[in-house]
Amino acid sequence: MTQQRSLEDVGVKRTRHDADDGKDSKSTSNTQPPNKKTHTDANDSKQNQISEQSKSKENQGSTSNVPTKDSQPSKEKEPKESSQQKSEQEPSKPESEQADPQPKQETADTADAKAPLPSSVPKPEGLVEEGRIYFLYRPRVNVDHPTSVNDIQRFFMIMAPTSRPKAPFRLHIIGKKRLPIPDKHERFFCFTEATADSMEELTGQLGETGNQSATRGYRTTEPARIAGEGVYEIVNRDGRKTSFAYKLEIPREPGEVQQELQIKKEASYTLSIKNPGNDDPPNAGLSNKADYKGGQKKQFGGYRWISCQDPSLLDAERCEFILIGATEDLQGQMGEGGEHLQKAASGDIAHYLEDVAPDGVDEHDAMMAKLRDETQAAQGNLPTEAAATGKWQ
Repeated sequence: MTQQRSLEDVGVKRTRHDADDGKDSKSTSNTQPPNKKTHTDANDSKQNQISEQSKSKENQGSTSNVPTKDSQPSKEKEPKESSQQKSEQEPSKPESEQADPQPKQETADTADAKAPLPSSVPKPEGLVEEGRIYFLYRPRVNVDHPTSVNDIQRFFMIMAPTSRPKAPFRLHIIGKKRLPIPDKHERFFCFTEATADSMEELTGQLGETGNQSATRGYRTTEPARIAGEGVYEIVNRDGRKTSFAYKLEIPREPGEVQQELQIKKEASYTLSIKNPGNDDPPNAGLSNKADYKGGQKKQFGGYRWISCQDPSLLDAERCEFILIGATEDLQGQMGEGGEHLQKAASGDIAHYLEDVAPDGVDEHDAMMAKLRDETQAAQGNLPTEAAATGKWQ
């Protein structure tokens, strides 16, 4: 209390002192230094002072309603108001257009599944589509740690077209729960299960699920496991036969999981799309077919199967297609198409390690970070150890 009173006393004294200074300055500005004058001169000067005071009062009264320079708003407020009005009239530039004094350094978080594939080799003739591909499998119900293909409920391929930026991400299901063996020319039925505008939305459907059964109680299905990543291309050179091929990036060498799923270091297949308008043999095909309209529907004509000259046919959910094993020698079988795919894979890896991955990070760890970022694995809590180690999990 003593300190507060002392501060108030100081404030009062300071205010009074300022007021006294104002009075002193005013009286000093209106008075003249004293001079020796006669009595008559003193009276005259006194009358002059009285008349001047009366004139000043009259002037003050006549100009009391007229704003003067001193009574006008301070000029300091005007530029503030004008700048504020200017800022309201002119829309602010987006952050991307504003100057960035320090350019942002790319990190592993910038890995994008739809980023264009780098390649020093020209595009092959008849290239229909290219992009990145991811292989996943989902364990059976109530199976926590699968040890073979027999413990798998579904085998998936996710295609992320990079040559068609506006194309959706596609989730395909392979009927036999593995890829066809190329050298045996196996024929496997496949279909497009789902599409999405973002990888996060697509892989979000592959997380853990559960349902309550009246006889077996609550049953859990584990999230899908990511088993590999690579680049792919679809090539149609003569208009009659379509080749689908991929080159594996992760893992560099197939392990136990990849070998059982028949995920090779590289392989090619013949791809044909089924006409949804034709009847299926008994117990074959999907009950709900792809609903093609207009020009897409006309492409099938009267054929049961057609080559893939239009990749948008694969974008339709419930699109049915077949993969027939061809070869594991891309360059020998596909020529410039195989060479292009091999260069695209090596260029994609080199670009990420040199330009995107942070310095000092182990190559294996960097590639796994690339895989997790591109597949948004964290969103669906999708394990990636099968791709990292090649072992079942």
